[in-house]
Amino acid sequence: MQIDHYSIQAEYYAKYRPNYPPALFKFIYNQLEENDLVWDCATGTGQVAAKLANHFQMVFGTDLSEGQLKNAIQKSNIEYHLMPAEKTTFLDDSFDLVTVAQAIHWFNMTQFFEEVKRTLKPNGVIAVIGYDKLRVDEVLNLIIEEIYSEMFGDFFDNCRQFIYTHYSNIPFPFEEIETPKFEIKAKWDLNDLEGFFHSWAPVQKVKNDEGVDPVPGFINRVRPHWGEGKRAIHFQIFLRLGRFVEK
Repeated sequence: MQIDHYSIQAEYYAKYRPNYPPALFKFIYNQLEENDLVWDCATGTGQVAAKLANHFQMVFGTDLSEGQLKNAIQKSNIEYHLMPAEKTTFLDDSFDLVTVAQAIHWFNMTQFFEEVKRTLKPNGVIAVIGYDKLRVDEVLNLIIEEIYSEMFGDFFDNCRQFIYTHYSNIPFPFEEIETPKFEIKAKWDLNDLEGFFHSWAPVQKVKNDEGVDPVPGFINRVRPHWGEGKRAIHFQIFLRLGRFVEK
């Protein structure tokens, strides 16, 4: 039986995953003709859905992880559904926008994009969003790079190529919209960093398979170089934005 690692760490995911900046959403909204309905695919615990709910009449969030959806942010104009990205029950020509954040590398992209084309309104927009590795400073970046490699080296398998190339090599059958650069910036202490490490699905896989939590060891490697209190951290965002002009 395949274990849903994203359900196991859903509470960590909800609390400690980084948030996308308002400027990113503003840029996406400026490309839209209407703001009635949006589909947030692989919504997880609804961080993106909650932001979209401030702009759209109705948000539909979908995910395959029941645990993630149980921990999702609740708002009156968000509906969450347990269903795959590649085959939904949504009506044709429903959405002004489809978003998928830090997840498309897990999909059957050919089938997903056909579903996006089916469910987008004419001239609707798709936003494929992701972010790169955590960055702090020159010394900590090297340590964190080693931790990423240890955890994600085998876990990502073929999916890692899409993350590490910033989604530049995914198939993208839409009229592409040029985008500026965006960045996630925050102030984190070691508790925030620890929670972020715990949100990783590979960490849960190690805990399940080997009965060992690797996170305390990660923190011990980082601690001597972190200092006291909060540190400025950042993630580079990558964005593929496109318009579907064929119906």
